[in-house]
Amino acid sequence: MGEQGPNFKALFDTLAVPYAVVDRALRYVDVNALVEEVVGKSRAELVGGCLLELFPENKERQSMMQAAFDTAFTGKPISMTEVPYALPIPGREGAMRELWWTFHLHPLPDLNGGIAHVGFHAENITAEVRARELNNTIAEELRQRVKDTLSLIQVIARQTAPGYRDTGAFIDSFDDRIVSLAKTHDMLTGNNWDGVSFSVLLGALLEAHAALFDRRIFAEGPPLNLSATEAQALSMAIHELTANATRHGALSDRGGEIRITWQALANDGYSIHWTESGMAARDVLDGEGFGSAILNRILPAKISGKANHRFTADSHAYSIVVDKRRG
Repeated sequence: MGEQGPNFKALFDTLAVPYAVVDRALRYVDVNALVEEVVGKSRAELVGGCLLELFPENKERQSMMQAAFDTAFTGKPISMTEVPYALPIPGREGAMRELWWTFHLHPLPDLNGGIAHVGFHAENITAEVRARELNNTIAEELRQRVKDTLSLIQVIARQTAPGYRDTGAFIDSFDDRIVSLAKTHDMLTGNNWDGVSFSVLLGALLEAHAALFDRRIFAEGPPLNLSATEAQALSMAIHELTANATRHGALSDRGGEIRITWQALANDGYSIHWTESGMAARDVLDGEGFGSAILNRILPAKISGKANHRFTADSHAYSIVVDKRRG
């Protein structure tokens, strides 16, 4: 007749999805180029080999795959969504990468209507699954963080109010503490969602005194990354220490100095030390206010730490030691 039929081989090879054909023993009969790209094996390595032997997995996952192909060989198309199935990492003996797939299996009847082969294509949806998991994690973290922040605000309000008879003075003190908390919240967004370094937190909270750094305020310590909970709790303590230093301590005297040091400890622990010296003789902390409660009770409870608070007429020292961080 002079007419040629469709070139199905060309169609197979140029499909926009990875596509393979297997026989009843799940041996590869043919694959297109995209399969080679996805699984990291050549056509020569795949054809004739059993899918479950070439890509071994745990028994549960292999049984699930076998059951799906058994169904397809009865003549019924089948799809499986969000199937976890690991593949070897090329060039790294024994190393596997956990991937998520959507599989579509299609029976391929022969001229007599029998099903000797099944074609299937697999879509790697790992990026979508991980993006959704990340979004869920962020949503849960945000829910917990908002809950914790509102709880802190409630504590601040209840503990600040009893010390003031004047509403205006209460509002000023309350606002200062909320502004400090808000600065920390701002740092715990974007690229710092899961934490912030102590040096960055300290610099932000002492920004109003930046001109005194390396002159009257000295800060030194190794890299120390804080969780969101640690950063929020420590920001409250740093605010109280700074406010007290400004009103009564080292920053209220021209000769006063503050030294802030921190160290890493075993078991992922750490210690932070705040020392004021060179002040004229005066009262440092009344020992009964909300500031003392934050330093001596609230902060240690929030981060599982131990506080040590010492002050004399001309010096003031505070330290918090966390022997082991919460998981």
